[in-house]
Order: sequence, then structure tokens, then C-alpha cells
Amino acid sequence: MVIIGIILLTYSSQIIEYTTKYNENPCTLNCEVNFTISTDIEPPVMVYYQLDNYYQNHRRYIRSKSQSQLSGSVYYNVTEPAINKTNWETFATECDPITTVKDLGIYKTLDGTILTPDMPANPCGLIARSVFNDTYKLQYRGSDGVTLNTNVFINETDIAWPEDKLYRFIKPENYTSIQWLDINDEHFMVWMRPAAIPNFRKLWGRINTKVLKGNYTLVFNNTYPVKSFKGAKTFVLSTCNVFGGKNSFLGIAYICVGIVCLIFAILFWVGYKDYHKEKTE
Repeated sequence: MVIIGIILLTYSSQIIEYTTKYNENPCTLNCEVNFTISTDIEPPVMVYYQLDNYYQNHRRYIRSKSQSQLSGSVYYNVTEPAINKTNWETFATECDPITTVKDLGIYKTLDGTILTPDMPANPCGLIARSVFNDTYKLQYRGSDGVTLNTNVFINETDIAWPEDKLYRFIKPENYTSIQWLDINDEHFMVWMRPAAIPNFRKLWGRINTKVLKGNYTLVFNNTYPVKSFKGAKTFVLSTCNVFGGKNSFLGIAYICVGIVCLIFAILFWVGYKDYHKEKTE
């Protein structure tokens, strides 16, 4: 375990990472923050957003979704006579407390259709309703800081798991007239996999070209609220290796557990030798 921990720490130390916290910016739309990258970064460069003090692992939050709805099933209001009441009750239980359009608070669908308050929310549930909606653009200003509007292309495709795109998120034929957002948006798919810890990162995209050292401007829409739960939002650029991104905790944990095991092994060995010595005497 000590050896594995050293290997993990060694690989983690080779990760190049730049972080920019931006939630305290009072701006809302087309906001800007400048930062500097001190060394060239070889592709691929992973683009993440990081949320702190956000408990996606809360039991009620995790359960609040309908996988059958996300897989293409369409539910209607229970008051309509042709609808199976049992199916609606199951749906309502799964999605609680965001079951209807009234609970959702969003009445317009993708094609502009206005829904009545008692229609089912699609997608329903707390996870979908709280989907992250900040957006990012990255501009390179050159090493002298005066070259403007050189956009760095961030590829936002192929960020979700393949099985999610193929099997978990399927749009019904009339999705534009019943859904308030596109469930096949890969940012939505990434969000719908809840994080296990309160401080987490989710993949936003990839930069597949070399990121040159110099001055950069992050242009972002600061629309996702975090103040109510004392959270924080961070934009992250990071390289990766066979063990993923930068993660010192796992290597330190392996080393600490390995040292504890080694200490106990020595103590048991000393105790065994003393016991064996007394027994032979």
C-alpha cells in the first residue's frame, strides 16, 4: 500500500492544473475574469467546473428522479381518465417533490408550448431541476496581454458516459412539446450522475490543442446560485494521466494506511517473539 501510495502521489504531482474561483463576481451575464498560465500545456486539457459545499449525495436528492421517464416513457396527468393511476402514483413518488409543472416552476417547453400547472414535469425531480447552467468561453490574450478575442475552442461533446447516451437518456418523439430541457444534452447527462462528496468536479469539455502560456480571459455566465448554501464555483483547467486528474488524497490515504499496517505488523511480531521466548523458558 505504501508503494502504491507513492506511485499515486508521483503521478498526481505531474498533473498541471489551473483553477479560477468566480462565484464572488457580482456580474451575471458575459462576465470576465483574467488569469495567467505560466507554462505550455499539452493536449488534451480537461475543462471542469467545481462546486463546493454541495451535497448531491443527500438521500432525498439522489432518489428524486424517474429513470423510466428519462428512458423515454411519457406520463400524463392523473385526472385524465385513460391514464393508469398506479403508474402516475409511482411516477409521483419517484419525482417527489418536483412532480408537476407547478412544482418545477417552468411552464414553457423546448418548442414554446405553454404547459398547465398540473402537467407532469419532464424531466422531473430535484436533480434535473437543479441542473448546473453556467456557461464558459476562453479567450487567449497572448503573452503580452493585448491580443484580444482569440477564442480557445472547448469541445463539449463526448463528455458523458457512452451507456448514458445509448441507453439511459432517450427522448420520446414529441419531446419538444413536453420537455423543458433537452435530456440528450451531455452537460445534463453529466449532472445527472450525483457526486459522492460535497466538493466535486464535473467535466465541462476538452481542449484538444496546446494551451500556450500567457494571459487568458474567462468569459462566463454567472447564473447558477450558490450563496444560499455557502457554496463556491471554480473553473478548472487540468491535464490527466492513467490515474485521472490531480488527487493527492488517495495517495496519502494509501501511505497512511500502509504505515499503520506496518506498525501493527511490527508490534504483533514483537509480541509473538516475547510470547514464544517466555514459552520456551
